[in-house]
Amino acid sequence: MPVAGAVTNERGWRWHEPWAALVIFSALLNVVWEVLAISFYETVPSATTGHGFPVGCLLAAMGDVGITLIAYGTASAIGTRRWIFRPSIATFATFLGLGLLVTILFEYVNVSVLHRWSYGSGMPKIAGIGTLPLLQWLVLPPIVIWLARRHLVGTQ
Repeated sequence: MPVAGAVTNERGWRWHEPWAALVIFSALLNVVWEVLAISFYETVPSATTGHGFPVGCLLAAMGDVGITLIAYGTASAIGTRRWIFRPSIATFATFLGLGLLVTILFEYVNVSVLHRWSYGSGMPKIAGIGTLPLLQWLVLPPIVIWLARRHLVGTQ
């Protein structure tokens, strides 16, 4: 049920639903992932921001949140933004596929073209792309969608 006085669309969702839930859950999970994965990367001195380790992990996680929102919005264009309640193969494949494609492109550009970071010797790679960023996109976003769905069901 919508909150009294809240701006809702024709289906009763407030303007920020599910976007806010996606941002919150994606940020939380991706910050944890980035902190746990940092030992698999090497910092390139000429490409550092000078802010240190925590800010770098936070910036990377915010990029991951952006990818999540772009992929979710694109998948929503196929149907509606309520697809998280009953994802079709098309919406879920669009969501995961676009996110994976953007992740691959970002990794390639930042590692091979701009040299913002490099992979440590412990990072397994597929075609020159680190497997941890690929796994990050394949593991975390489905969990984010699940958490957002549970949250939204609880608020309705």
